[in-house]
Amino acid sequence: MPMFMKAADTIQVIHFHFDWQFQEGTLEEYAKDIEGSDGVDQISMWNRYFIPVHKAKDIQVLAFLPGVNPAGTLHRMA
Repeated sequence: MPMFMKAADTIQVIHFHFDWQFQEGTLEEYAKDIEGSDGVDQISMWNRYFIPVHKAKDIQVLAFLPGVNPAGTLHRMA
């Protein structure tokens, strides 16, 4: 468990460093939510570009906006 808590704290530090790179109010606030509903510790993460395939049945795939993926990394991950 101590290693898990250290990882959760490190995620908060990383968020803090990212926050400096964005205009105020642009990056969502960090919410330390590590206890799951079943009492098992967990870390919830998501992004705005990908969703699980089983949830994307009838969703239209959209191209990345210019400047979002200049090196094509996200496109290759999709």
